[in-house]
Amino acid sequence: MLSEHSSSNHEKLFASYTKLLGKIDAIDFTAMLSEAVSKMRSGEIPPKDCQYIFCDESQDMDPLQYAWVMEHIKSGAVLTMVGDDDQSIYRFRGCLGLDGMLDFKKKLGAETIVLDVNYRSHSEILEAAGNVIKNNTNRIRKNLTSHLGVGGRVEAWHCHSALKEANLVVKKIKAAIDDNIKKNVAIGLRKDEWAVLGRNHHNLNVLAMALKIEGIPHTTPEWDIWEEEPVCFAISLLKSIVDESRSGFESALYYAGFSQKILARCFEIYKEDVVEFIFCSCEQDLMELGEENSKIINEFTRGIQKLMREYAKGNVNFVIRNVFDWFKRQMNLMVEKNESESNKKKIKNEMKLMDIACKLLIKAEGTLQKRLQKVTNRFDGSESGQKISHEVYLGTLHSSKGLEFESVWLLQMDEHVIPDVKQFTQQAIEEERRLFYVGMTRAKKFLYISCTKYPSDFIFETVVKLNCS
Repeated sequence: MLSEHSSSNHEKLFASYTKLLGKIDAIDFTAMLSEAVSKMRSGEIPPKDCQYIFCDESQDMDPLQYAWVMEHIKSGAVLTMVGDDDQSIYRFRGCLGLDGMLDFKKKLGAETIVLDVNYRSHSEILEAAGNVIKNNTNRIRKNLTSHLGVGGRVEAWHCHSALKEANLVVKKIKAAIDDNIKKNVAIGLRKDEWAVLGRNHHNLNVLAMALKIEGIPHTTPEWDIWEEEPVCFAISLLKSIVDESRSGFESALYYAGFSQKILARCFEIYKEDVVEFIFCSCEQDLMELGEENSKIINEFTRGIQKLMREYAKGNVNFVIRNVFDWFKRQMNLMVEKNESESNKKKIKNEMKLMDIACKLLIKAEGTLQKRLQKVTNRFDGSESGQKISHEVYLGTLHSSKGLEFESVWLLQMDEHVIPDVKQFTQQAIEEERRLFYVGMTRAKKFLYISCTKYPSDFIFETVVKLNCS
């Protein structure tokens, strides 16, 4: 439910949007459809002159689209409506779902033809998906059969942490890539070979980090965590330790609370010489910045001196661990000083991602410079020869509708993630189950489902054995 404040903001936004449309003498699609229905009903304009109408994905129609269709039926058009009530997942957009399909049948006495052959998934996947969706009471009963028959596989995994889960997914994908190379099928992934789906975008963050550091091409989710604060600040500091550039040192001190003005003055004092700033700075030189500031900066530079010496010795993992630890200490200070509980929670979540980023960098192979290149460069899959490496599709369950892949992984299918903790009515839970079903039926041959805490009830409904990683 929207709060009064939130509702008021939405009203203001809509009013501004409507005003802008008026200024540029424009009309959006919803208004266009509304005006068309209104004028057809008043007789001002006739419906389109057509004998037949084919309406696909009819479970996704909203009331206005349904009204547009009905005006054409009134004028004599013959309608064929195709839809799958088990894939009705847009109730939050006002879609009619099963109710709209049944209303159409009731009003017009339409003939029902059940299309019960599935041409996408092997029977093992359909069986598991059928075990789930049959728990919904508000649906048209159907028994799907697979045109492909047996030959698929469904696995469920309890991983206990997001990092363990991501490592398991990466292991499976790397095995597929190695198999493709061995068979000379592709240099990496084949088209539409792999998809990983989460309930929300943030459920994909840890996996996206792991895929990037492994050099596995993937579609970018909502954001690249390696480029988000504070992870990007830690990466920048590591880069500066490698190449003695200024930006990383400056970013770290900025994160610690120093203004750009103070930082600029720091480098001015040492004539913009980064090496001199790190190795020759002392509290006395920096006293004009204030006693507390000079002390903190001097402690920072002494710590960097040590890390640069360790880097020169080849102690890469020591350097990585200490850089991330330094940032985590700053974050702990922020938590102590912050009075807002929501901000404290946000910082603590960022600290968890910092831990994961640190572990992934330590696990990666190669020099520090090569490891940093992995997380800052986008792998585009371009190679010599004619074979192409395609991307792992990372998306939400909602965004996957209409797509299909040989292998699909449903990630972080935990209790309170799906069904969403906010969805507590029977109607809402049934829609969440349909959403889970949609994700399952994107898979053609291999379906993997995993959780990191307590498994969603939907996993148990699949009647698939739950393995522990």
